Amino acid sequence: MVSIEWEREELYSYFLKLILAKSRDAFFAILQNSDVADDKLKAEINEVSEKYNQVPLKRHLLEPLVSLVFGSEVVKTNFHRKSNFDKDTKRRVEIEFKREIPLGNSYEYFFFNFKNANDTISIRPFINLISYSCTEALSYNHEIDKKSGLNYGYSLPLINSDFYLKGEFRDLAVEEHFSDLTNEGNYELKFIVQYLRDNTEYKQQYLTATELEAFLNGVIETYKNDLNGKNNKDLQELLEANGIIAENIKPDGRIYYFAMLYKFWLGLKNRKYQYGKAQQRSLYSGSDFEKIEAHFKNKLKTEGIYQQSLIGTMIYEATGGIGRGRKWSEVFSHSSYDEFLEALQEKGVIELRSDNKFKLLRLLTVKVLGEL
Repeated sequence: MVSIEWEREELYSYFLKLILAKSRDAFFAILQNSDVADDKLKAEINEVSEKYNQVPLKRHLLEPLVSLVFGSEVVKTNFHRKSNFDKDTKRRVEIEFKREIPLGNSYEYFFFNFKNANDTISIRPFINLISYSCTEALSYNHEIDKKSGLNYGYSLPLINSDFYLKGEFRDLAVEEHFSDLTNEGNYELKFIVQYLRDNTEYKQQYLTATELEAFLNGVIETYKNDLNGKNNKDLQELLEANGIIAENIKPDGRIYYFAMLYKFWLGLKNRKYQYGKAQQRSLYSGSDFEKIEAHFKNKLKTEGIYQQSLIGTMIYEATGGIGRGRKWSEVFSHSSYDEFLEALQEKGVIELRSDNKFKLLRLLTVKVLGEL
């Protein structure tokens, strides 16, 4: 694991050192013809990297190179189909449209998404992800991608986000890292993870102290013959020592967050902390969710077409209205409204349209709200 003092800088400097060791001249030729930095900064990067045989741990030197490789912004591209009636042919035709969702600055994105619960970062899953992405990108052999229209072989960034955002690559990278951990004397971790996969009520972004205790007791009861006498405290310390969970003290009690590194691999559900509820056993008992479910049931009809902004408005109305209501971002932990809408679409609740409207496919329920 990389020291917390140099999370991002250590990670990127090490990664770029691997590139420069194999293809320094080609890499700097591409840098010279790019617009990620001005000529003065390009010259400085070239000079210091040659002097020290790597790029120093300074953000202003590293970030342009990270942008060159991954793009300055990480953008997720989704393709959707909709059916329209063609008046000329009097037939319904399928139209595909593209939706781009910004996920933030690439320099911050990789650290945030690959960090352990204790805010350190493991290099192995990052390097594995990039290895899979490079292999996939090279397989295009300068062919134009039919969906995006991009010629990946001749366009910047060097590694397009279409590759490194692939869920299967991320899962493989994290799975290999976890396998490494269990082969390094932490074999009990595999029983903890298996119990989590089999008991979905615990697949949350964080667990309260009460929930964590119940969860680990369940692990011990299920795998007591495989744990060599390990108790609840032993298993909690094992999870914390390997950066899988970390304690977070709140005014109303302790909660334990799982690392972002494992969130998607384990299928953990978003869960927004609310004061006064840290000791609750079930996420789905929150009154906000019950109010939102009832409000949507009373106001909207399935198959109806509505403005995309209406969802946020209705959440505000359902949770109290003027002066007392809560914004959608105070109830859910998605980083943007577009990402929140995408999550609703992925759950089959809505179908997004290109005219900033949506079609309601099924009503929101407390269970679906809890899974967002």
